[in-house]
Amino acid sequence: MKKYLSLAILLLSLNGFSQSSEDTVRYEMLSDKPIYSWWGAGLSYDISVNPYNFTLAAFGVDATFMSEKFRANIYSRLHLAEALTDFSMNGHPSVESVYEAEKSRDFAIDGSYFITENTKTERQEVRLKGGNRSKTVMIIPAKVSYRYGADLGFSSGVSYYNFGDATLDGIDEDGAQASLQSATENDAISSYFSQHVLRIGASRTKTARFKVDTDLFGKKSVQDYTRLYVHGLVGFGQKLDDVLVPFPNTVGLDLFTRYDISTNANFFPVGAAIGYEYYVMKKMGVSWIAELGVKPGPKYSTGNNAYLDIKLRFHLGQFL
Repeated sequence: MKKYLSLAILLLSLNGFSQSSEDTVRYEMLSDKPIYSWWGAGLSYDISVNPYNFTLAAFGVDATFMSEKFRANIYSRLHLAEALTDFSMNGHPSVESVYEAEKSRDFAIDGSYFITENTKTERQEVRLKGGNRSKTVMIIPAKVSYRYGADLGFSSGVSYYNFGDATLDGIDEDGAQASLQSATENDAISSYFSQHVLRIGASRTKTARFKVDTDLFGKKSVQDYTRLYVHGLVGFGQKLDDVLVPFPNTVGLDLFTRYDISTNANFFPVGAAIGYEYYVMKKMGVSWIAELGVKPGPKYSTGNNAYLDIKLRFHLGQFL
């Protein structure tokens, strides 16, 4: 069945002004199926902004499966440009882990089970031509699926952790307790922190998939996937590496005392996160996700575990 519509042409200029004109275009809806199955896999790039370990570049692998009732994602990543807080917020550490410096890394798997589904017909934008400066679009009615689900996930990893000038409770190798503090305001205490995290929450997934044939611009398709979620985070198996504290001496040797800072440490066992995810559903596509929250972790600073993660995914995908 062929339909007619008013076509809005939006011209965006460099100075921010815009103008529009109208034309008439004939189009035919070829398919309109917002519920589908899809899988994708590829590489990911992350930026993690937080006070204890500002990671500029984390690279990993990522795979996703989506269907009418289920969604699952699995990923692993390695942080390559991290510890930028050493030179900004927390100072450069003079007290560090007893182990050789390593890269932060993590692994995670999570999924959703959709409890309810509601399909509506809504006004949808279809780009016909143009780029960033000017574009030609049309607005047509098409089906959109809203699914609400219960989420469950698990992650595990180790992270570089800069405490700044916090005071830590340490135990030396003889069992004596001591308070560890940074030598100056520009010094810091750092270690590596490992934990497992259980995610429990809820999400809303919105999908659309339709294809039209126009008389002036040919065939055009829209394949959108967005997801909004809220998760509670539960940390367990939380552990900090021992640290080496420089030992003052008069003979000019590099002497250190080893301290256990994990046994008497206080940890936040819970946290929370809110995130938004967007997929371009193509054979070669890009998706992104932004997540803001507070992670479970060492309880030495109220805001130290707050974070913002931004991830780009570059994937190969296929509808099933």
